[in-house]
This record gives sequence, structure tokens and C-alpha cells, in this order.
Amino acid sequence: MSVTITKIDPLLAVKAYAKERDAKERGRIYTDDIDPLLCSGGRVQFENLGMEFSNQLGTLSSDLISQRALSLIFVRLPHLTSMITDFKAETARLNQTIFTRKRGLPTVGDFGDPVSSRADEDVQLTLDKFRQAAYSYSATEINSTSRNIVEEGAEPLSAALGADIVDTVFALVTADFTSKTTIASASVDFGHITGACKAMNTAGVPGYKRTGVVNSDVAEALRNDELMIPNLSTDAQSAYAVWRMLQGFENVIEYPSLPGNSIYLTAFFFAPEALLLATRLPVNPAEMAGMGPGGYPGVLTRIVEPNSGFAVLNNLFVNASDFSITSRLLTIFGCARGEVACGHRFVSQ
Repeated sequence: MSVTITKIDPLLAVKAYAKERDAKERGRIYTDDIDPLLCSGGRVQFENLGMEFSNQLGTLSSDLISQRALSLIFVRLPHLTSMITDFKAETARLNQTIFTRKRGLPTVGDFGDPVSSRADEDVQLTLDKFRQAAYSYSATEINSTSRNIVEEGAEPLSAALGADIVDTVFALVTADFTSKTTIASASVDFGHITGACKAMNTAGVPGYKRTGVVNSDVAEALRNDELMIPNLSTDAQSAYAVWRMLQGFENVIEYPSLPGNSIYLTAFFFAPEALLLATRLPVNPAEMAGMGPGGYPGVLTRIVEPNSGFAVLNNLFVNASDFSITSRLLTIFGCARGEVACGHRFVSQ
């Protein structure tokens, strides 16, 4: 008996995506059957969808642009999944307080000692960031049949929204994280990475899923260290350096926009418990205003990245002045410091 594995026709996958109403299932269809086409340099052939979909080409292409943007965020910014995250496709209001779970370690004792309760802790987060990343298209562009409109639109949207979230989180890396190495950026080498690992081990930081984020000055110094070369990734999908499985860190990632935060921060090495991030969807304005179907002058669609659960509200509307079309990704999020003992910072002075 033999099993034959066949690839699904991307056009059939796009049609299934267009008809599916459940946001998470749409995300799964995209991830399994459409994303591989785009990753290989292909494009969605909207012109071959047929008359059945002719009246929703603009909405469909906007949704696929948004879906691609979400997937690219985690490809370009893998450190977004290196912290404690609470991504849900649930609605919330700005400045709403939620609770997310921070993992803890159980107590070790002698055989027969009373069993300790789990040390997990509920941490309060305020969803105080209401962000948008918007991109405008002419009516011709968004209904284009010859250009790769999905890739053209997704790249800048993912870069803008992802960087905004990451920058907000890393702004929390201050002197509250007391463990540090003081070294000029140009002098950082393999030995300092092992030193950071030792400092975290000594402090009892959990040894799983540790990550390092370094600015470009530190990355340049590490690129020139021969001891770092065996761990330098050759499959990264960007020009930024990534070292994998390096001295106790799953990834050490170059991030040029790492903020100095007035403490001369040049790199940050951390376990997931050091930083907390939660995202939610903004409340549908049509629901808030009590509008019935068709009462809102635009299209609102939930877009979910199925692997992480990260979701945005895709807002598509026509600008009355020039008939251009705006695709706007909306999200509400909050972030906080977790266990400050779980982070180690490099500072230049």
C-alpha cells in the first residue's frame, strides 16, 4: 500500500479562504496552503478566481495582505515569541486590565516533604496601547491582476506593526534588571556571551528558551569573532544576523532598533519570564454604536495568525476624496516587566 501526498492547488485554497468565516480556520488555510506559495516567490492569481468572487476582490486581497503581514512579523521578529505572550482573538477595551500567567518553579525538598503549590503567578497587565498600521492603495492597485499586491502590501505593514510592538516591549529594559555586563560594543565577543550565560545560571534563571537581542554595533563585533561563526544562521530571511543554539541561548538576534533607554543598553539576554506581552482586538465600532448589518461604512475582518494566536482587526475603507482604499491593521496591547532576575543586560558604560 502506498500513500501519495499531493499539493493543494493554491487557487482552490484562496477560494476556500474567501468562503471561510471562522478567523482561526482562515488562518490555518492560509498557513498550510497559501503561505508556501508566497514564500516561494509566487503570487495569488486573483484574475483566475472567476465571477463568483469578482465583487469581493478588494476585500479578499486586503485580508490576504493582512494575513501575510502577521506571518511575516514572526519571521522577521522571532524575539516576539521569546517572552511570555498572551495573544488572543478576543475583544477588549483600551486601558482594560487583564491577567496573564507567569510561570514559576516548584520547591525542591526531601522525599516525603509536603508538596508545594505551583509557583505560577497571575500578573496584571493594562492594555494601554491602541495601535494602527495603515497602507493606502488606489482602486486599481488593490484589484490588480498582474502585480504581487499581497507581498507589496504585507512587507511594510508587518515591519511597521511588528517593530512598534517590539520597541514598546524593549523600552521596559531599564536598570531594574540589575544583572549586567559593562563592555564597549566593539569589544563584545564569544567570551561575553558565555559570561552572560554563567551569570544567569548562577542567578537561578530557568534554562529553557533563553534569547539574546543585540544592537548592530554588538552584532558587527560578534560577526568578526571566529568562535561565533559555527552558530551563525545561514537560513535567516533578512540581513540581520541570527546565531542559533549559542551557549545556552536558543537564539541571539541582531535588532538595530534596540533602544538605549538612557542606560547605554546595547544587548539584552533573557528568559521568557523577564518580559510579558498581551494583545487583544479592539471592539468593533459598529457593535459599540449599535449599528445593524451594513451600518458601518467599511469592512471589518478579524485576522488571526494561527500558530501564535496573534490577531488584528483589518479595517478596509474607501477614502471619499480620491477613492483610494485604506487597509488598516488595528490591535490593542499591553506589556510589563516580569521577573527582573531573568534578564541580563549589556551596557557600554
